[in-house]
Amino acid sequence: MRSASPTLTLPWTRRRRTPHRHEPRAVERRKDRARRRAQPVGGRIRLVPLDAFPTSTLDALASYYKTPYGLDVELASPLTLPPDVHDPRRKQLVSNLVIKTLQMTHPQPPSERLIVIGLVETDMYIQGVAWRYALSYRDGDRYAVVSTARLDRGCLGIAAVSHERMTSRVRKMVTKNIGVLYFGLPLSDDPRSVLYGQIGGSQELDRMREDF
Repeated sequence: MRSASPTLTLPWTRRRRTPHRHEPRAVERRKDRARRRAQPVGGRIRLVPLDAFPTSTLDALASYYKTPYGLDVELASPLTLPPDVHDPRRKQLVSNLVIKTLQMTHPQPPSERLIVIGLVETDMYIQGVAWRYALSYRDGDRYAVVSTARLDRGCLGIAAVSHERMTSRVRKMVTKNIGVLYFGLPLSDDPRSVLYGQIGGSQELDRMREDF
């Protein structure tokens, strides 16, 4: 993050304040987020439980997004992933292939955009990217998958976190994808933003805000 260049102030001078010229940055950021949120790209949002992902978690997510955002989130029936999306050598899902499965089973309707977000408990990685794992993966502007396999881990990946923290982390990952796909918001360089684009591990989610 760039910092502003320092201003040289001579000992015998005093800088004048102009309190009415600029609003505080925090207030302006909140207003900017509200303006962007009020103009979504649009479409329908559908959450898809993959394999044995608990549908109760999806029910809670749908209820959560209805209150602050006024979104009617659709809940799809559970989808069993085909064997070819599993990498037996790495014992992970190939997220690229999971997206292709979502695209085939939940195709785009002819008249409107359909945002499809799959959720799975199995660990996954992105083919062609030198990462050991991925918490989420998006393809294009309509499909995403979120893995919760590592969201229950605490310090050094050893101790388990509380149910409340785990739930918050899942929400933030889904909210990020809704922000990008449905609201058309850009990724952020701010590690406190739910749209933060450089997440290196599940613990970084704890610093992120819950909303845009």
